[in-house]
Amino acid sequence: MKARFVTACLALSMALNAGAAELTLFDNVLRTVARDQLRAAVERSGGKLISSVGDIDQFNVEKIGLNGAKALEVVFIDGQFVLAKYTFKMEYQKVEEFRAMLFAKYGPQAVQEKQRWEFDGGMQLVFYKPFLGDRCYLTYVHRGRLSILEARSKEVDQTTAQRRAASNKSLF
Repeated sequence: MKARFVTACLALSMALNAGAAELTLFDNVLRTVARDQLRAAVERSGGKLISSVGDIDQFNVEKIGLNGAKALEVVFIDGQFVLAKYTFKMEYQKVEEFRAMLFAKYGPQAVQEKQRWEFDGGMQLVFYKPFLGDRCYLTYVHRGRLSILEARSKEVDQTTAQRRAASNKSLF
């Protein structure tokens, strides 16, 4: 059984490494995917949209067939993909099996709390397993768009803080 798993992972790795270095999710190139296209792909795979607020879609993905997958959160900005974050709940052995699958598909990494893979177009894949607990995370990120989103969020936070300070200026 283990030999078949290793053979399948090696075959998958060779097939993927022979192709372009585009990061995909549900067979969609994330760098260029439209929100409705990715949403439809998640739902076709068994995911259920549970919340859609602003530029953030949240899915229950327990039925997509990915062991331990619980939730998927997808963020867009100006209609463009920023990040997708899977939340998994699994025991140590299952985490190590999943990590082995990631290594087979995307290339080996030193086993640490975080592993990172770089892709074309400013895309990055990050696997994060905190030392404690049974949760782990797989995040697909467009680094350039994430920087834009972070800058906008910081600007909004500063503006909000300035308004609050002005409205309470006599209090402190």
